[in-house]
Amino acid sequence: MPYTQKHTMVFGGGQKGWTESYYIRNVQTSIPAGKAVLDQLAISRAGLLGAGLYIKALRVQEVEDAANNPVLRVGDTFQGASIVSPNTQQPAHPDLSLLLDCTTQGLRRHKLIYLGGIWDAIEDNFGTYVPTPTWTVKLADFISKLITYGYGWRSRIPSMKDTITGYTVDDAGFVTITTTGSPFVDITAPKFLVNIRGLPTIGGQSPLNGERLVTKLANNICKTVESIYVGEFVGTGFLNTFGYTFEQIAAVGAEKIVSRERGAPLLESPGRR
Repeated sequence: MPYTQKHTMVFGGGQKGWTESYYIRNVQTSIPAGKAVLDQLAISRAGLLGAGLYIKALRVQEVEDAANNPVLRVGDTFQGASIVSPNTQQPAHPDLSLLLDCTTQGLRRHKLIYLGGIWDAIEDNFGTYVPTPTWTVKLADFISKLITYGYGWRSRIPSMKDTITGYTVDDAGFVTITTTGSPFVDITAPKFLVNIRGLPTIGGQSPLNGERLVTKLANNICKTVESIYVGEFVGTGFLNTFGYTFEQIAAVGAEKIVSRERGAPLLESPGRR
């Protein structure tokens, strides 16, 4: 049975670096099987990089089992010979990306991908996307592999809300929250996100409202992992957890050139640059 894997490419060249990650479910439950698929995608992706840029490492992680249950994130980073751009086209400014719009079957959902390391030749002086014939062929190959191999992303889905019936705050500021129902009965992760809303405090809304990382104490009791100094409980609010579903890419469209700031090169020691 397949697990959901997260496949990440680590890019380098020039003075900046970045990563791009994709999720996949149609591989067997092994890191090497996922790496074999990612190898093929990475070769195609390198064909879209400007001269002098390269993919310096690949990472494969298992994140969910066949029933969409989170698993302990295990995986490997493979840093062998870099996959170097085969192109002579000069790269555009390192902060420029081609925005890709990925959609599912029936256009139910979509996700944006920022494709970095693009050629200078595919954007004019006004930042307009002007693909060349060679670029169009290489982009089509990359998109074909995304779809054929079954890549996609994870969408977060909120659970039904439960009522917060009370909370207590210890001396260190950690908040223990009690709800109706059993919202945490199926949660096995050591830490997880909840969304809290509608909690009042004297004179306004409670600072506890919002997304909070918590640990499970019981099926209806959780505790924040950070200190949040709040006043005493004065009224009920609502809480929900989150689940995830895999969304497979059915189509990809190239939208426009956008600016997205890149960081320092990755997997390098600052003292050795």
